[in-house]
Amino acid sequence: MNSCVSPGATLKDIPVSAISKLRTGGFAQLQLNPNPLRLTNGAASGSLQISCGIPSGVTASKVYVIGISRYLKTAPTTEQTLAKAEDGVNQGQASFATNSGLTQNTATVSGSTTQKSMTLTLTQAKCEDAGTYVCQIPYNAAPDGSLQIKTIDVSDNFTVIGECLSEVKGNGE
Repeated sequence: MNSCVSPGATLKDIPVSAISKLRTGGFAQLQLNPNPLRLTNGAASGSLQISCGIPSGVTASKVYVIGISRYLKTAPTTEQTLAKAEDGVNQGQASFATNSGLTQNTATVSGSTTQKSMTLTLTQAKCEDAGTYVCQIPYNAAPDGSLQIKTIDVSDNFTVIGECLSEVKGNGE
């Protein structure tokens, strides 16, 4: 907590300038749908929609980047950037990240920095796609043209339920 905020202060007591990152809470800036993904009747994959955007009620005069990444539960467990929309690159349109492994056959991406949101759909999500998905959006929160950079940085766990569940957990669990 910022040193200028007294202990026991509620959110309404904290000046906007003291908040540098917005985390999960009452905002709906990261949505995983469906979650969990249920693979039934022998299905090997399903569709997962990941939505990442500036929540209503948050002033964003300019969005610099919208990024969706993940940490898988199985190897590799390092951060993997999946899609990005960047102001000044490709007119701010969302695209697959280099080395994401995603193609037009396995995923779709839409949105832009001007729309202040991005949607990534994994059309063939499998058990191996279980993990933590992250939405990061650096933006300018100043409505008057001045500069007040803030970052939305939220994550959510994605679970797959199906015959391969034991493979995802590992260690015979």
